[in-house]
Amino acid sequence: MQRFRLKSPQQNVPMPDRGVGSLFTSDKAGEAVDPKNPYYARMIASGELIPADPDDASGGSSKPSKGA
Repeated sequence: MQRFRLKSPQQNVPMPDRGVGSLFTSDKAGEAVDPKNPYYARMIASGELIPADPDDASGGSSKPSKGA
């Protein structure tokens, strides 16, 4: 697992492996995801997800973010 964050915090990116309604956090710390998972690998390759700054990881959450 590696931490990635959204390139554009305004995006709403679902996290289907975390359950219905879970969205990728817009926090700088990002989310811990498996970069080998085809869903996330595609977004990493396209640049939608970028590596999170390790210094910001302490302030983030690995818990799923729930949509409204």
